Amino acid sequence: MELIELLRVIRRWLWLIIAIVVVTQLALWWGLRSAQPVYAATVSLQISTPQRENVAAYDEYRSISLRDEITVAINNLVELLEGDEIHKRTTSQLGLAENDSHYTITASRASDADFVNVIVEARTPDLAAEIANKHVSVAIAYYGELRAQSTKAEKKLFAEQLRAAENEYRVAEKALSDFRTQNGIYSLESQMSTQQKLLEQLQLERDRYMLEQAITINTIAGTPTPTTGTNETPVINPVAEVDKLITRRLKELDQFTALVPQYNVLEQNVEQARAVYQHLLGKYSEAELKVTAVQAANFIQVIKPAYVPTKSESSWPKLAVFALVGSLGMGVMLAFILQYIYSFKLTNVAVSTSNQISPAGVDQKTET
Repeated sequence: MELIELLRVIRRWLWLIIAIVVVTQLALWWGLRSAQPVYAATVSLQISTPQRENVAAYDEYRSISLRDEITVAINNLVELLEGDEIHKRTTSQLGLAENDSHYTITASRASDADFVNVIVEARTPDLAAEIANKHVSVAIAYYGELRAQSTKAEKKLFAEQLRAAENEYRVAEKALSDFRTQNGIYSLESQMSTQQKLLEQLQLERDRYMLEQAITINTIAGTPTPTTGTNETPVINPVAEVDKLITRRLKELDQFTALVPQYNVLEQNVEQARAVYQHLLGKYSEAELKVTAVQAANFIQVIKPAYVPTKSESSWPKLAVFALVGSLGMGVMLAFILQYIYSFKLTNVAVSTSNQISPAGVDQKTET
């Protein structure tokens, strides 16, 4: 079909196309006039790098880049903002009526930026601003609550491990304390050091006594000894007494030396139990602080709260354009369909008429 023929068809059925367009626009205008006005309020959010919610037992590196973490956080937040759970919590906390609870919300990320715009549409301007601010705050709190679940589980695990480590630490300390009480020592190293110092002092005393005895013997050898009687006072040998003390201290030192292996094992057990207990105590304290930080979700900041809109959000121009284009397309299509049906009927009528004319009738008509 050529262009001229198309224009002829459109010109022939122009009244039908115009009628469809006018009826569509009138129906749209009547529907928007009878509908309630809609007010939109917008909350702008900024998303930064979220803090890690898990408490690692030992230091480890991140397996995902910071940019990917921000992207994941934005996607999760948008999913929560548009979900049913936040809608239910917001409706419950605000105590919205049935007609007020049917508000619409749209969350979209600004292109190439870490900003999220949350748009809430409601039937009154005050209600739109109130719902928008409340909906965002509920979503942030719920997001922090979800992210803190793993941290709470780790905190519980650290608490159980901390109790076990504390019991082991107490058992190790009690074993060491009982060992010290049984053997009458507090610190085996200091006790052995004291024994060694005493032995050194006794050895010096013995040497001094030996020197004094040698001097005394030499003096007595050059002087006649008077006889005073038969009863003589026994002389105590200081060197022999010092030797007895040295022997006793050596025996005690040997006893302490024999206790060294067992003492070292008990003391090492105490040090290991103390190190494990202190490590778990630090991780438990870190988990407590991280639960509070993760629940707060401080990486999500409201940079512009929702304000009361001054005018309603009318979609009449956009809908009018869509209705105009759709009605024009439908009118043109209907015009071509009707033209095809009309042409098909004319062709059938012409064929049937030509079939009804016989040769005899033609001759009679020609003769007449």
